[in-house]
Amino acid sequence: MKNFFILNRTLKSLQKEPLVPTIETIYKTILDSDKLVGYINSPGGYLDSAWIISFLIGDIKNTIVFGGSQIDSASLLVFSSFKKRIAFSDSLFTIHHGSFVEPRKKSLLEEDTRVWNFISGKIKKISPEDLNFLADKEKILRAEEAREIGLVNKIISPYYKKFFADLKTGAYCY
Repeated sequence: MKNFFILNRTLKSLQKEPLVPTIETIYKTILDSDKLVGYINSPGGYLDSAWIISFLIGDIKNTIVFGGSQIDSASLLVFSSFKKRIAFSDSLFTIHHGSFVEPRKKSLLEEDTRVWNFISGKIKKISPEDLNFLADKEKILRAEEAREIGLVNKIISPYYKKFFADLKTGAYCY
């Protein structure tokens, strides 16, 4: 059974690339899985793809994810959907709003609220309001700070990154 998920790129939009092979592959791979190990090192991307992946991961009983050097925006949503979340000590997590366009549209504010509610519901130690406050500041959290708010369960040495060094760029499953 395939049970290793890698997100090592920007999440593409389903609206711009209908039926993105990445999402289709992930869907077929983890649909009947009872366990999943993931590795995320991504500058984020589009929320429509992140929501689909997050909901699929949420249905799996036993999940563990390793956070690479960069976990930003939409990939943060995917990262938070795993039950056990491990970060390397040099990992950085960026919390920001879905758009930098001013004034922000009401639909974007509503989407931010959905994201903060989802993440808060998964990690339990921080409220949606506090996540919104961090996003207002475009906060970049070090691994230790991410652990303090419950986003990360455990921090490990960057030495273990070598196990992920040869991964192809992309998003796929083994």
